[in-house]
Amino acid sequence: MKSYLLIFLAFFACSRTDKEFAEVRIDRELVDLGTYAQSEIKVASFKISNVGSLPFVIEDVSMDCQCTLVDWSTLRVPPSGSTVIKVNYDNSNTGIYQKLVYIKANTAKPITLVIRGKIV
Repeated sequence: MKSYLLIFLAFFACSRTDKEFAEVRIDRELVDLGTYAQSEIKVASFKISNVGSLPFVIEDVSMDCQCTLVDWSTLRVPPSGSTVIKVNYDNSNTGIYQKLVYIKANTAKPITLVIRGKIV
């Protein structure tokens, strides 16, 4: 029984426990769309470049409210490749806004993008 326990412990000691993550560079994390008329549609674009050696994969995207629309690719981004996330705010209401987009991916930590503006 002790030999099985030793084999079991040796297996886990030699097993790889570090998860590898994609490395990305985001051109900007905040886009200020400025002041614009309610009849205008403004879109913020965020370029995410894969600067690591593993493919970058977006697993999930969520917003802090349903008034934010997000367009993203579900395809893997190869090393040295890039993708663009497009975000816009539902301009049915006037006023100042700041909205967050949360990206869960195979990166070391989640990515948060911010858009803000004022609709008159």
